[in-house]
Amino acid sequence: MTDLPHPTLIELAAILAEANDRDHCLQLLEKTGLNSQSAECWADYMPLAFARAAYRFQFSGPYPLDQARAERGLLPLLEDEVYQQAWFWACDCGAMDSITSAQFNTIVRLSPELEFIRAHLA
Repeated sequence: MTDLPHPTLIELAAILAEANDRDHCLQLLEKTGLNSQSAECWADYMPLAFARAAYRFQFSGPYPLDQARAERGLLPLLEDEVYQQAWFWACDCGAMDSITSAQFNTIVRLSPELEFIRAHLA
């Protein structure tokens, strides 16, 4: 356990925007004091949420991860606290001006679903 405070959403987004890939995300997030499980959640779910938020008016699913989770009997992502925070914040980022569009787009590009979304745009 660490005495470091939990990073804010703005700090998490800035960290992810500096990453080259998921492994780099994990390294950067763990340096903040997040445990490996929390770092994995943020590294996985924030890019998913940002990509889905970025394309939410052009594509609404179904997403392969959601289908795989349902098949395994897991709760939908929107019921996961980390994903939920990232999703609501990503949907509001433009209004908040708390991160740059370059940072937002970098996080979107980290999403493993990005190519799927682009390939299935209506």
